[in-house]
Amino acid sequence: MLDRLSANLADNLRRLREARGLTQQELSEVSGVPRPTLAHLESGSANPTLGVMARVAMALSVPMEELVSSPRPVLVRRALDTLPDHTHEGVSVRDLCAEAPTGFGIERLELALKSRADRPAGRNADRTYLACERGEVDVTSGNERVLLQAGDVAVLERGAPYAFSNRGRGAAVLYSVRVGGWGAASSATGA
Repeated sequence: MLDRLSANLADNLRRLREARGLTQQELSEVSGVPRPTLAHLESGSANPTLGVMARVAMALSVPMEELVSSPRPVLVRRALDTLPDHTHEGVSVRDLCAEAPTGFGIERLELALKSRADRPAGRNADRTYLACERGEVDVTSGNERVLLQAGDVAVLERGAPYAFSNRGRGAAVLYSVRVGGWGAASSATGA
């Protein structure tokens, strides 16, 4: 079991360090852990103290468990039929990252002709990006209004309530990306 933990630590530490574009020396400077100790950790030959593990985890902005858990795959395919989805009043909502941390979400919204949906205040993130892939989508928040066409992006600040509607001549596709905030994904109708 200890061999497996050491191997996990070696693989995870190297992957996390490289993903952040850090050399062992740079991680050493940020964490306060000597570079030779990091080299031993990455080779699987070290037996670190909790203090060393805590400093490395803090420097990499991960919980300590992530350093010793079984390495997760870097690339995972999520088949279309496994993505959560629902339809309400002409808007088909597909959650593209149901496993994302709280405060982040991406949804693909397919709007039938003349469909409309509202999102109430307080359930959205600190900032929401709405990207139009196809069609024409009218987005309103309070007295403000923008018309999105294919390739356009609207940005909503501070969890403002908003509504969107399909103003085009066929189905429209909109992507909603929520960043920051506290809540889970809201539905197309805010229900």
